[in-house]
Amino acid sequence: MINEFNLVIASVGGQGGLTLSRIIAEAALSNGYSVRTGETLGMSQRFGSVLSFVRFGEDVRGPLIPFAKADVLIGLELLEALRAWKFIGPKTLVLVAKISIPPVFSSLSHIPKWSSYKYPSIDDILMNLRKRAEKAIDIDALPILRKLNNVRGLNVFMLGIFAASPRNPIPKSLYEDAIRKVIKRNIELNIKTFRIGYDIGQRLEFT
Repeated sequence: MINEFNLVIASVGGQGGLTLSRIIAEAALSNGYSVRTGETLGMSQRFGSVLSFVRFGEDVRGPLIPFAKADVLIGLELLEALRAWKFIGPKTLVLVAKISIPPVFSSLSHIPKWSSYKYPSIDDILMNLRKRAEKAIDIDALPILRKLNNVRGLNVFMLGIFAASPRNPIPKSLYEDAIRKVIKRNIELNIKTFRIGYDIGQRLEFT
């Protein structure tokens, strides 16, 4: 058992970041941990920023994670992972899907009034994440999810990656049980997606 584990999920509305936080919280509860969750929401139904916090352990008192104290950051979108910069510290593992969803202003950057709202290059985002974190791993998730016909399963795919990492303190089986409790549609497809993420995660270098 661990005293405290701090996990941040950075996403945009519609990617399932809140669902992912609920799956992890459910699995942590099943593992006997005290759990606290919280989130900060933008326009979550219209691709706004969604930042979710999951804290669990034997001694967890509040839902918010102190700055630079995330043990793990799961990024479902590149720029949103970078926006969570203040929670990343020298001991943070960052797992980020190589997916970019430019905000509306960046699509208008050809207009002089909004010319400063350009979406950063993927290389620049990853470089800054790697400077900040202990380890940052990017995963090219979309081609795999398209083959599975489950693009909406990005959240459980990234959960599988995390579940295979040495940082994960919860048994894989409890995540699968939690997926079945929290997700109401395409359950077996989402379990399959989670397991494929787990298999890929087992081949990654986390240190």
